[in-house]
Amino acid sequence: MHKVALSDTVVERILQRRGTMHPLTSLISERTAHIVVDLQNGFMAPGQPAEIGQAREIVPNVNRISAAVRAAGGLVIFIQNTFADVMSTDEVVALLQASLTQTRQAAE
Repeated sequence: MHKVALSDTVVERILQRRGTMHPLTSLISERTAHIVVDLQNGFMAPGQPAEIGQAREIVPNVNRISAAVRAAGGLVIFIQNTFADVMSTDEVVALLQASLTQTRQAAE
């Protein structure tokens, strides 16, 4: 994967505006979600039309973060784009709410 680096000018501006590079010093695990977008076969699997081979390098980190969020009582959501109407928006919202309820109950 490509490496991201901020220039000294950008770092200085961030520090002037926020006072820190990381404005979130803590998270409330029960109110935290790890949302994974586009980590699906169309981009990840070898030979697919939209394959991005380097993207497979992030899978171990995504799995590690997902496991840590789940262990802390948070919610992990994988967004998958499709071209078929499989579920209505109301059904998706209900499914996410049920999953969040299950996660919270398991953490208790």
